[in-house]
Amino acid sequence: CSDSKQMQITIAEAPEASFMVNSTVCQGNATSFNNTSSNGSGTPSYSWMLGSTGTSAVKDPSYTFPGAGTFDVWLKVNSGSCSDSVKMAVTVNPNPTASFTAVQTPLVNQRQMSFTPSNNTYSTYLWNFGDGNNSNQLAPVYSYLSNGPFQVTLNVTDANGCVNTSAP
Repeated sequence: CSDSKQMQITIAEAPEASFMVNSTVCQGNATSFNNTSSNGSGTPSYSWMLGSTGTSAVKDPSYTFPGAGTFDVWLKVNSGSCSDSVKMAVTVNPNPTASFTAVQTPLVNQRQMSFTPSNNTYSTYLWNFGDGNNSNQLAPVYSYLSNGPFQVTLNVTDANGCVNTSAP
């Protein structure tokens, strides 16, 4: 006696989950995720878990984390009956603090002001004196051509590339 049976089988290629993220992530800014996954044999679907509260089902999401810190990001790719997932820790850098003091120097010039940032370790400083003039010096001394008031702002950038501006 003998018996035989034929069966058609389908071999499906499994997806391979992978993604990239901005090189610098700063607090309060949207983080863009670039999905670099291989799709496998079927039509892919995506499931993102962004930190402990964010979710998305789009291929390349953008998300603003709730604050500075390190957050786990999960991507699960489903394709046909196969799936794959990957996890990456994303560090969100705190923003620098843009604050300063201003002191009038009347002995030299009634309209001269000396500006000093609260922190002198940032990469760049951009002062807007409120009269159309700017300076990129650390602690400028500036002479106004007329009486004020003037809204002075300080924009600082730290070593991570995170930026903050003082509130007028």
